[in-house]
Amino acid sequence: MIILMACSDGGRHGAPEAAEPQAPAGAEGPADSGAAAVGIKSIALDSATRAAAKEFWTEERMRQAKPLEPPTVTEEELQRLLLAPATGESVERTIEGSPGPKGTANAAASTTTGTPTQADVNSIPFSSGGKLFVTETNGDLFTCTAEFVGSNRVLMTAAHCVTDGKGSWYANLNFVRGYDLGGGQTIGLGCISVPPAYFEHGDKGYDYAFIYTDEDSEGGWLGFKTDVPFSSWSSIGYPEADGDGESMYQVNGTKGTVGARTVEMLGGSMGAGSTGGAWIADIQSNKTETGNYAIGLNAYRTTSANEFSPRFNEETYDLLLQVMDNECNQE
Repeated sequence: MIILMACSDGGRHGAPEAAEPQAPAGAEGPADSGAAAVGIKSIALDSATRAAAKEFWTEERMRQAKPLEPPTVTEEELQRLLLAPATGESVERTIEGSPGPKGTANAAASTTTGTPTQADVNSIPFSSGGKLFVTETNGDLFTCTAEFVGSNRVLMTAAHCVTDGKGSWYANLNFVRGYDLGGGQTIGLGCISVPPAYFEHGDKGYDYAFIYTDEDSEGGWLGFKTDVPFSSWSSIGYPEADGDGESMYQVNGTKGTVGARTVEMLGGSMGAGSTGGAWIADIQSNKTETGNYAIGLNAYRTTSANEFSPRFNEETYDLLLQVMDNECNQE
């Protein structure tokens, strides 16, 4: 039985309620909450749906799933994002990450800029990430990257990894933390939340999603910062071009053009499969209290192949807090 759950944003925003999505065609998917809150569009997955998704992803289907190509934008679209007015306060907000579980080694960032190197998924901060398996509305199987951010129960990924941006959710979502040539911690997803502007219109300035999981991360979680307060960072992902999408890679890059709605990463594009992977700044080899912040994510590219992320702002922070509070309650 599918259980419909109402989702609330606690009155933090004043945008109109998002329209009701359509069920994925030709595939069994979760039921929409039916009462998308102002400023947040969420879908709750009941226990039967979560169990079905885990059962759906056999080893054979995991091998068949194709790394998702990141969306591309035209120069005209990019200019719109760069010149668009700010939609949230330009205030730096911070949530600290975990120091890592007991017995987990710490990993230093690669010192090579622009060249992907394999990341150790058994070491923080990379142990927070993993591979997201999804079924599109047309039935195609694909993979993205996701990671725990702000909490041991909240995943971050790109919105285009969970919805088509036209009012429909994708189906059979399942996450494997620490995936490396198979294996890892399989984690069910309880509630998926995205900004209504992306869910209804595919607005790339809002191409991020936060997901409340049904169990804790055993690999820790990343911190979170808004307003891109760093000049360089590393991005992570499961790129098809490196490791055939079967292992996590990291690549270093630097801050490029910054607009009110978008941020450019120079020299850090890894292509298909890496979409949804976090931009991690201030990587600490021996993290104690600070460092390892998610400040953006792999969301889309231009023809120049540089990577872009929505600019995390007060709206992003607010959405993350709502998901951390599990305001879209699950059974």
